[in-house]
Amino acid sequence: MPISLDDIRTLATAELPGPVLSIVLRTDPRDPANTRHTPAWQISLRTALQDIGEVVERDGSREQRLALRELAPAVQRELAELPADRRGRGLAWFVAADRSLDRRHVLQLPPSGDVVRWDARPYVVPLIEVVDRGQPVVIVLVASDSVRLVRWEQGQASEPGQSVYDLELGDWRDYAAYAAANPARGQQTVTNVEAYEQRVDAWRQRFYRAAGATIADRLAELGVSRVLIAGERGLTQAFAELVPPELGRDVLADAAENLIRADPAAIAERVEGRIVAARIAEARRAAEDAVQAARERRPAALGPDETLQALAAGRVERLVIDPAHEFPVARLGSAAVETLRRPEDDMVAECAVELAVASGASITAVAVRDAPALAEADGIVATLRY
Repeated sequence: MPISLDDIRTLATAELPGPVLSIVLRTDPRDPANTRHTPAWQISLRTALQDIGEVVERDGSREQRLALRELAPAVQRELAELPADRRGRGLAWFVAADRSLDRRHVLQLPPSGDVVRWDARPYVVPLIEVVDRGQPVVIVLVASDSVRLVRWEQGQASEPGQSVYDLELGDWRDYAAYAAANPARGQQTVTNVEAYEQRVDAWRQRFYRAAGATIADRLAELGVSRVLIAGERGLTQAFAELVPPELGRDVLADAAENLIRADPAAIAERVEGRIVAARIAEARRAAEDAVQAARERRPAALGPDETLQALAAGRVERLVIDPAHEFPVARLGSAAVETLRRPEDDMVAECAVELAVASGASITAVAVRDAPALAEADGIVATLRY
């Protein structure tokens, strides 16, 4: 199961008696750095644990020193022995010194990088970007005589029940890969080619309208609001122009012609880049809208000071944040500092995310480089409930 915002909320609000080792690793075997004899993620893990160990040995209590001495080598050994299918393209592991918390999530959408923390609470901010980039999408695969649905979420594609709308049946059916073609198709003999092509075009338009209407009705059932249309060049645009507006927002017109017959894993690999790019564009618009709301003095909070105070008061409707942005505590006002559970520079984004998930706010994660409007907000902005 993909990691969810509820999973992050559970981790962020966990009350634990002792410190937690938070590990988020980019284990993606496609990364060149992970094809070496010793993958980059193993080097990052080992280096981070050594650095943490030095700090704990110098500053930690006796209980913490003993706990980490036992936990660190056990974690390295267990992760090194994991088979590739249990590492996925990313791995998140949260384990308490006394094992009162031991939660692991295999990610099929890789995180931005490797993060290892030893702290009083789970460090969840690296997972927000994975959940946000990986929001579910219905991929509508278009051919001349059938339309197929595939549900994509966090790098994984799956086939919902009754996923193919077929011209001949005029109804939904389950997908049967590489079904035999109808031998009657393509064998019609006509004397008036232009008249025949006009009939085919009218027939396809009726089919696309009917399929589009039924897909629009199924979005709520599939738990999805975003749609990607993919298929043969020339057909995708025709489909998008004939269906309800909510299905025509994102068209991938250059997909391989046989994509409608591909297995879900191949489809996920083919369209993932386009889905993630569309999500970044949405996040950019969210940042621009929130910044504009602040300029116009509508309910919005601009910058770390205002946003942290609004989060603490439970007023935030939507938080837009660059999780990797630097938020120096020295630049914050006293009211904002008081809202921080752990007032270190590298914990400001984490505290903002924890407050957001605890209050039920939606979260959009986007880098400042991808959303220039966020630079005006110093990496964080929010629209407010009131």
